[in-house]
Amino acid sequence: MHNQSYSEQQLLELFSQACQLHQYGEPAEAERLYRHLLELLPNMWQLYYNFGLLLYEQKRFHDAHELYQKAVSLTNPDNDLLYNLALCQKALGQYQQAIASYQKALAIDPEDIDSRYNLAGCYTALERYTEAINCYQDVLARQPHHKSSLTNQAYLFQKIGEIDAAIKGYKKLLFLNPQNLAADHMLAALT
Repeated sequence: MHNQSYSEQQLLELFSQACQLHQYGEPAEAERLYRHLLELLPNMWQLYYNFGLLLYEQKRFHDAHELYQKAVSLTNPDNDLLYNLALCQKALGQYQQAIASYQKALAIDPEDIDSRYNLAGCYTALERYTEAINCYQDVLARQPHHKSSLTNQAYLFQKIGEIDAAIKGYKKLLFLNPQNLAADHMLAALT
């Protein structure tokens, strides 16, 4: 693609084409087109966001992080942008930054289960178990049968020595799925 001027409609079509290439499993072509579009539209936050999604999927977390940061700098970020930025920060081991991004996302959408669940994972990584347990409890208050939250919360209760709470959690997991071998094993070990 040479330096030529594009109409607004042509630019939108190129952006749509890049998104379709990304969606249909043509990452190299999508990346080439995203890069070209960034030269033409350096202030389009959605372009940085979508390109960041592509690079995150390829586990190119540093590059994706830069793109998400640029998108955040260009717009009043929404919950989805902050969530994906936080995922990237978490993947890079930047747990404090991820916590801040998840908290901003939750300020926009307090009912967001995914942000709340991943926030708990960041607290766990930092060994801030009580805060993690509280996040899992918030998830379970909104979605009582969220099995991953039940599992993680029961494990953390066990880890901090709250055995009765851990037993209660493992029993609930077995009630929801009697074939849950891990929960059955943990319950047997605790009782």
